[in-house]
Amino acid sequence: MKAGSIVGLTLTQSPRSDSSLSEGLVSFVNPWKIEVVFDEYRDVIELSDAHIYKLTKLSNDVTYRRLKSALEDLLEKSKSGPWQRLINTLFGIEDISIPGEYDSFKFGNKKLDDYQKEAVKFALNQKEIAIIHGPPGTGKTTTVVELIIQAVRQGLKVLVTAPSNVAVDNITERLGKYQVIDIIRIGHPARFLPQVRKHSLDFRIEEYLETSIRSDINNCLFLECMHFIYQAIEAACWIGILQGKRCVLAGDHLQLPPTILSREAAAEGLKITLMERLMKTVFEWKHNEVVKMLHIQYRMHQDIMAWSSETLYAGQLEAHHSVATHLLKDLKHVAVEYVEETNFPLLLIDTAGCDVPELNNPEEVSKANEGEVEIVVNRVEELISYGVKPSDIAVISPYNFQVKLIRLQLCSRYFDLEVKTVDGFQGREKEVVIISMVRSNLKSSVGFLAEIRRINVAVTRARRHLTVICDTATVCTDKFIKSMVDHLHKKGKIRSGNQYLVER
Repeated sequence: MKAGSIVGLTLTQSPRSDSSLSEGLVSFVNPWKIEVVFDEYRDVIELSDAHIYKLTKLSNDVTYRRLKSALEDLLEKSKSGPWQRLINTLFGIEDISIPGEYDSFKFGNKKLDDYQKEAVKFALNQKEIAIIHGPPGTGKTTTVVELIIQAVRQGLKVLVTAPSNVAVDNITERLGKYQVIDIIRIGHPARFLPQVRKHSLDFRIEEYLETSIRSDINNCLFLECMHFIYQAIEAACWIGILQGKRCVLAGDHLQLPPTILSREAAAEGLKITLMERLMKTVFEWKHNEVVKMLHIQYRMHQDIMAWSSETLYAGQLEAHHSVATHLLKDLKHVAVEYVEETNFPLLLIDTAGCDVPELNNPEEVSKANEGEVEIVVNRVEELISYGVKPSDIAVISPYNFQVKLIRLQLCSRYFDLEVKTVDGFQGREKEVVIISMVRSNLKSSVGFLAEIRRINVAVTRARRHLTVICDTATVCTDKFIKSMVDHLHKKGKIRSGNQYLVER
């Protein structure tokens, strides 16, 4: 169970077929406590000290019903009405309109770079659709926030949607700093970050008449901003798009798409996101008329950035001067005597020939590698001994089983250290990122490491230092991964895994 899970409350001895006494939403979880929010208007719960109760995680069909409703709505609105022009444009039935020429902008954020400013101007002048392509670290959120501010100044009403509550909360929190923006955060408050709950509809109703707020929300919204759209399936995007006449998509189709569990559904096209479809089909020959790319990245050392820039973004990324050469040695808490060990941005720990094969556990669908776990633990402790804070380190792996084993070794000692899957760390960053690639086998099988977008996300999470742990004999059978390993050999330091393994 996690925050946002739907749960049912029943007596412990109740059979599974019994209906719940009440259903609620998990709002907080830690090792000792679970907090559940129930609807006070519907659920009156009388608990007895004489009984023991249990919480059962319930399946959630709300998303499915919303997606189905959106597609039915799309079919209906495509026939006539103010949405028809936008719908036809997004399906390539009609051409895009000639953009407007509004150029009188007074930017709220004085630190925007020229590419970000141009993207904001471009999006506001488009009549139907604008795509802001933001590679890793280029400031997509910053650009979207400025776009919203400019739209509101023009008298437009803006609906901002994203596939995760965290993404929406992030934008809400940033917009909250601008008092001229009237924000209403829609959704269940239990799923919000505490600092944005004051913007929730429930909170606002306490200040204003509910009818006037709901009426304002239900009015036609003229600009639709999709943030982190590459993580949303297309059907989900239409929920928001059909509320407006104009659409702005912000994201990166070269980072991880949503996870599709059904192979059949993926094969039939569900894995293709709206942004990917538009850029590869509808607007393939009109890229400059619809897409603006952000080129300056504010996260990574230039050597960490260079590989993804050359292989995926046609060498168009540029490291901002504030991050281009920053290293671990520049952090205040890193000890001066360890400068030689903290003055390089890339490290490859190669386990080829170290006899650390991946585990073959028939009870686990996922993969793991105990030898790489040991290397991770020793590398983390080495970095901490140099003065790097655990809170500045993230360990990521493509495999859930590997994440579980690493957490067992590290998280009880270093509470601020993050250990997550690559998919779970998308959109995040740390000063140090350690990647455990896991795969090491005689068949040279790399499995879903062959997904180039997953590798792109993994590498581009690091700010000052990246350590990659892998068996090059196995993973380099994939051409894309080999290009990454070649870059590490060219720009980084190389060490054998035996340096981090206890004698066996």
